[in-house]
Amino acid sequence: MQGKGFKGHKEIAQSSKMIFLRVKKPTMSKPTSRFFALTAMLLVILAALIGCAPQATVTPESTNFTQFTPSPTLDFIPVIPKNAEEIIIFSFEEDGYAHLFAYIPGKLQLTRITSGNWDDIDPVPSPDGETIAFASNRNGFWDLYRLNLSTGEITQLTDTEEYEGSPTFSPDGSFIAFESYTN
Repeated sequence: MQGKGFKGHKEIAQSSKMIFLRVKKPTMSKPTSRFFALTAMLLVILAALIGCAPQATVTPESTNFTQFTPSPTLDFIPVIPKNAEEIIIFSFEEDGYAHLFAYIPGKLQLTRITSGNWDDIDPVPSPDGETIAFASNRNGFWDLYRLNLSTGEITQLTDTEEYEGSPTFSPDGSFIAFESYTN
């Protein structure tokens, strides 16, 4: 005599014994199983990274910001940082020409350090922070220059008709690498 089938099992009666047959449950294929395992691992890693990320600080709404407009300076103002990591040097276009500006947070307000009817671009401080190298077209062609931040003395480093720009110092400051384009 056969018994009734019920959810997930089949019941068979034989001589006063009940025998249950295990019905095979549907399983995931290996690729699907791997996909879910990898997805779970990625979610755990992502959660760990998000938890380790620096948290943004809330700026109070009552902070007053002063609008600062750079203006040309007639005299050179010495900029003497302790090292290259302390100073911010950048090129900014004003009145049709790009010039160099220096800023040391909390120590030196935004200061224009070059001026003239030419462009000064791509500034990079030396590792010791005493000089900066930059590109300029002050002599009609794009050449490299070095500016001593404590004296204001500018030295021309290259003198060609080709474009030279994007200088960068070697870690010890003894060499300058740069881009050069020829026709």
